[in-house]
Parts: sequence; C-alpha cells; structure tokens
Amino acid sequence: YAKWEKVDEESENTETHICPSAAFDDLDVNAWYHEDADYVIENGIFKGVGETTFAPSDKLTRAMLVTVLYRMENEPATNRSIPFSDIDMGAYYANAVSWAKQNGIVNGVSENEFATDESITREQIAAIMMRYAVYKGMDALTLEENLHFADANEISEYAVSSMNWAVGAELINGKSEGILAPKDNATRAEVAAILHRYLNMVTSHN
Repeated sequence: YAKWEKVDEESENTETHICPSAAFDDLDVNAWYHEDADYVIENGIFKGVGETTFAPSDKLTRAMLVTVLYRMENEPATNRSIPFSDIDMGAYYANAVSWAKQNGIVNGVSENEFATDESITREQIAAIMMRYAVYKGMDALTLEENLHFADANEISEYAVSSMNWAVGAELINGKSEGILAPKDNATRAEVAAILHRYLNMVTSHN
C-alpha cells in the first residue's frame, strides 16, 4: 500500500536574508523608501545618526550630501586648501567639501560661504548631482524639456538645466502631481532614493 509521509518543506540549505533596515528602530520596512534605505546602508553610502537610529525624515544638510558623495569615491586624498570662511577644518566634512570644491562639484551659497549646516534643497541636489555626474565622465547634456510642472518657474536660474537633467534621468520626481517643489528641503530618505536611482542609472549605462 502507499504510505504518505509529511515532508519538511524547509530546505536545510535555506539562507536567511538579513534586511539592512532591520538594524534601525525608526525604519519602516513597509515604507516607500525601504529598498533605497537597504541599498545605501548595505553599500556603506549612508550611516545611521545613532547605533539604531537612521532618521529617515530628518533634513539632510549641504555638508552631509557632500560627505556622502566623498564616501562614494572612497574618500580620496585631497588638498585641504578651501576658499570658504565658514568651514571648520577640524569637522567631519572638511575633506569632503575640499574635494568637492576642487573638482567642481559644489559652489558656495556666496563667494566665501558654503553654509554647511543649511538643509539642502531639491534644486541644490540636482545641481550637485549633475556636476558629480560630469566629474564621473557622464554626458549630462539634456536637450529635451522635462520641466512640465506648474511650479517650474520657481526653480532658481542656476539650477534650471540641472533640474531638467535630474527629472529627465528620473533621479528627482514630482512631489505630487504637477508639483516639483524645487526649494523644498530634502530628507535623508529622499536623498537615499536619489542616490540609489543615480547608481542604478550608472550601472545600466555600463
């Protein structure tokens, strides 16, 4: 006769995937940013603000974004000569700002002020990311008009071409239907998403 036995469905070789976001108490694995947070944590692009705190809704400062880009470059040696009077050369961001300025990735908010602790805006991110893409050898020229937003006229003159490129490259999306909000400050989760999209774009073009 046929004897039926229950088979253990769980393979002995099953590997348990550890979600990088699980290490932080304030990251919601069901939130829109989950995959972006996982990516930047797993690849060492973002660190937590504390041992178990990521602070996804906190605003990102100008110094923090530059530090993240510098980290993505494996923190190369740099000449610490810098033209900004508000830079503390003993601060965590000093090498990063020096590197970014010397390589044409950032400008100051004025001739001698970088404004390290100011929250970064969406249009500032677009400008910095486009310069970074050019630094990495990417053709960031965008002829197509991508700024079909009701508030496109609010984009600062210096950032129009950068924002056009960032929207066309799908690094920056509208915050709601028809609204780009170029002067809104960006959160850590939003910047994690932008960097994830940028690195995916680079990978797909290689």
